[in-house]
Amino acid sequence: YGSEAWLGRGTVGVDLLGGETLDLTLGLFAGFAGNAAGPWIRTSTTDPTYGFELGLGARIGPVRLRYRHLDGLRGPLRDRLSENEFRAGAGFLGGTELFGQLVNFNPGEELHVYGVGVGIGVDF
Repeated sequence: YGSEAWLGRGTVGVDLLGGETLDLTLGLFAGFAGNAAGPWIRTSTTDPTYGFELGLGARIGPVRLRYRHLDGLRGPLRDRLSENEFRAGAGFLGGTELFGQLVNFNPGEELHVYGVGVGIGVDF
């Protein structure tokens, strides 16, 4: 799995602190990981995988900060992929959040891939 690695997963987690100011979550995920073979994202390899996620967050007024780490326990993620996400946002209109994030994928021993994004999240 090189820089064209992808991961589709579903996660189940538990909020250990349950507070409004600090948040600590532990989760397990299951899904599939693959490797895109070319520029048109033809999948050359797809394997089942599972692993764990750990999250730590804080809310200070409308400001929201979050760190999330993912590691594989089985399949191609076990030795080849970890993921770190740093997210900062601001809450408004009840459960809506505008955020920016930096994601660090490590799909190999020495390869690190970074991504930056912005988004809007809504809690129901």
